[in-house]
Amino acid sequence: MVLKKPLILGSFTYPDGSVYHGEWNLKGCKDGYGILYFSTGDVYSGKFRDDLFFELGHLQFRDGSFYVGEFLEGWFHGQGIYQSYNGSQYVGYFRGGKIFGHGQTNLVTSRIQLEGEHREWKFVIPLDCESIVENVMRMCRFFRINPEATITGTIDSDEMDDEDDDERY
Repeated sequence: MVLKKPLILGSFTYPDGSVYHGEWNLKGCKDGYGILYFSTGDVYSGKFRDDLFFELGHLQFRDGSFYVGEFLEGWFHGQGIYQSYNGSQYVGYFRGGKIFGHGQTNLVTSRIQLEGEHREWKFVIPLDCESIVENVMRMCRFFRINPEATITGTIDSDEMDDEDDDERY
């Protein structure tokens, strides 16, 4: 039997005006589910581990851009969606805070769709990524419905809701 560390629910206002509401561990770190309102106007809601964004989360930027998906040690890492303020969107894999791996970029201003391998925020090799895009969209819908969900391995796409496939995130 694995004992879960006790968490404390509470709020804190930082000297710069940022505010956190959520779970804390006994070391005084954000740990568990919470919402962090940055003084800049950006907002993160999702999981934390030792003060860093972790597992599933949603980061909304003040300019209207957002990222929803997986985090690791505070970075975009794993499957996710990044949408810029102008509506251009990348759906796919991230590593260390950057677009990296298979995915699909939709450039709204030029109506161009690039599907394939991406590295360091750049498109490099065309590939068919339909199944990856579908899995990422399912993961994001699942997180929206279950915001306190925890990833313990690969997400089984059969467990996720398939409704509203055409809905934008």
